[in-house]
Amino acid sequence: MRAVGLLAGVIAFLAIILSPLEASLGDQGQAVAAIAVLMAIWWMTEALPIPVTSLLPLLLYPLFGVMPVHQAASPYAHHLVFLFLGGFVLALAVERSGLHRRIALRIIFIVGEGSGRLVLGFMLATALLSMWISNTATVMLMLPIALAVIEQRRSTTEDAGHGRFAIALLLGLAYSASIGGVATLIGTPPNIVLAGVLTQMYPDAPPIGFVQWMSFGVPLAALFLPLSWLLLVRVFPATRIHHLPTSGKGRAQIRQDLLALGKLTRTEKQVLAVFLLTAAGWIFRAPIELGAIRIPGLTDLIPMLSDTGIAIAAAVMLFLLPGKERGMLLSWPEIQRGIPWGILLLFGGGFALAAGMQQSGVTLRIGELLTQLQGMPLILMILLTCLLLTFLTELTSNTATASILIPVMAAAAITLGQNPLLLMLPAALNASFAFMLPVATPPNAIVFSSAWLDIRTMAKTGFTLNLLGVVLVTALMYLLGMGIFAIAVDAVPPWAF
Repeated sequence: MRAVGLLAGVIAFLAIILSPLEASLGDQGQAVAAIAVLMAIWWMTEALPIPVTSLLPLLLYPLFGVMPVHQAASPYAHHLVFLFLGGFVLALAVERSGLHRRIALRIIFIVGEGSGRLVLGFMLATALLSMWISNTATVMLMLPIALAVIEQRRSTTEDAGHGRFAIALLLGLAYSASIGGVATLIGTPPNIVLAGVLTQMYPDAPPIGFVQWMSFGVPLAALFLPLSWLLLVRVFPATRIHHLPTSGKGRAQIRQDLLALGKLTRTEKQVLAVFLLTAAGWIFRAPIELGAIRIPGLTDLIPMLSDTGIAIAAAVMLFLLPGKERGMLLSWPEIQRGIPWGILLLFGGGFALAAGMQQSGVTLRIGELLTQLQGMPLILMILLTCLLLTFLTELTSNTATASILIPVMAAAAITLGQNPLLLMLPAALNASFAFMLPVATPPNAIVFSSAWLDIRTMAKTGFTLNLLGVVLVTALMYLLGMGIFAIAVDAVPPWAF
């Protein structure tokens, strides 16, 4: 498979480089398109180690005149890369302290031992959290707990399908974080991009309200979440777990295990304190507006505070608090061994790819093609917008894609004689519904950092979820969204002129 992928990537790369696309894309655009396809094929087939493929922009961008190496290297130091690093350090501290096992046993005791019920419980908790804090932070908080549950089950059952349970649980974390994020206006960056672009491009447009967004976002998430859970536990071969037995440990035995752990140790208390402070920092970093109610945020006091800053502060704190004998809560050798450094390169490669597509005009050119939708039925217009954003986001960061294409969608809608929101809303929503590749969204990349997932499995299951997201957004936009956001058919609103 790797040899086939290696050859297929090279052939596709050469085919695009040598094809007559220069007139429409330009030299840089043609090169970036070829590099994007090459990286996508090698990522999916793992023809080279995934972190190695992620380094290709550093080699190929200068070689083909896309950008100099110092500019190509800049995305690898993106602030979200350091948010990942801080989150990984925090997760490692939870694991090293043993706190994750205590939390895992408590979850199993409350939710029950059934595999499907455990996956559903984790997905519900993750979706609810991601409504209010970043999807990235949510999955970082939940991943060490999920891995502890996986390990706990593996130690108490000899069932051959345990690997399927692990894959279902981890994919469920990524899926539910992305799904929950669309439920609120602050849940995921593309939502904020949409609101910001709307007010910037159309100052007279009525702003999207928090409750107004939830009137559409919550029903969408409430439909998508159980459907994705059913697909995971009952349909997909790699994750079908509804016939798996329980671990065989009754609630009484789990209670015994919890009692055997005793009270929280000093180390566990300190790690838990850092964990909770970090979560609180992420939740209350920015002010939260609930209609007429405004909850102040930390940025009112520290305007430049970011999720990344909070994560790095937590990581530094773990090196300052005394924990183990004659040592701190974490040591640098533990960080060297325990952090998945390759995932940081993977995420940097995704940002570099997005930067190349933006600078070369590839993404803009794709958006301009939408003006050819003139005269197309309304529902088909929405469907194609959803498809474009979903699958384009597989190769670029969802925030970058939304930032680039939402303004293009607004202009395209005006050209087609429609309300800009008709295409802007589906674009923002489906920018969050890319489930196939690790580089598509931060939740995908985080769960991929575990040893349980491979890209082929993620791509196969994610493809179906992509299509389901497209169908749901299209249907709800047509049936519900047009009424909630006052979108009239074939009419450009006065505020858009």
